[in-house]
Amino acid sequence: MDSIFGDVPLAKVKFDAREEYQYMANFKVLQEVFTRHKVDRAIPVDRLIKCKMQDNLEFTQWLKKYWDATHPDAPYDALARRKGAPGAA
Repeated sequence: MDSIFGDVPLAKVKFDAREEYQYMANFKVLQEVFTRHKVDRAIPVDRLIKCKMQDNLEFTQWLKKYWDATHPDAPYDALARRKGAPGAA
């Protein structure tokens, strides 16, 4: 979403999330971005944090389709946007 809108508060994102409460915090950030930009899609957080493959696949496919339809053709530097925050291992 940050590559599309450029205003995701990445300081709030837990890139190395491993616990359910960290996943919840990350989905809350994502839902706030959706609300701010009037993206009419509810995030099924309860189903996604259970890590069931089908639920995650469906949401990821929708996210990819949305990104393909709305992503600007501008370069995106994820490392610079994270300001050195560690990514997932």
